[in-house]
Amino acid sequence: MVAILSLGACKDSQAVDSKKLAEEMNEPKSDLTKERDEKFLVQAVEINQEQIMLAKLAQQRSGSEEVKTYARMVEESHRNANSNLTSFAIRKTIAIPGTTTQKVMDEYNKLNESSVTDFDKEYCKMIIDSHKEAINTFESYTNGKSDPDIQSWARTMLQELRDHHSKAMEMDAHLSPLSEVIHE
Repeated sequence: MVAILSLGACKDSQAVDSKKLAEEMNEPKSDLTKERDEKFLVQAVEINQEQIMLAKLAQQRSGSEEVKTYARMVEESHRNANSNLTSFAIRKTIAIPGTTTQKVMDEYNKLNESSVTDFDKEYCKMIIDSHKEAINTFESYTNGKSDPDIQSWARTMLQELRDHHSKAMEMDAHLSPLSEVIHE
């Protein structure tokens, strides 16, 4: 009986996205501020997971030392952020995704399918877009009624996200002339 439940649990865990599971565990709530905090932490964990996964892939596949250095910095920053988020989640009794979400895996697979010559440019594009989206998420959260501890952390992280975005834009500008010369 245990083996069947175990196998069934494995099958179900593959079909259920960890983000969706965390969101379901956090519902229903009567406190709108707590609900806002819960949604933010779930989104922030997914943002960090994506940055970590894409950065690891860039360190493996990139042909540019600049991209690899940037990816190492991003991975470390987002690992630290996820550690902080996990602490908040435990202290505030908020469920967060414990495994890589489906959205993150889709983005990882999409980038991994890039050709060797297009990889760095695709990575930059994805990082720029995802950091822009992350900045919007964090700005929205910090401009509303929220848990003061989480909100303070989010404000600090917002500056890091802006720095990552700026550096990614600079890196993309450096890579653009290179890719044009290679393709000509």
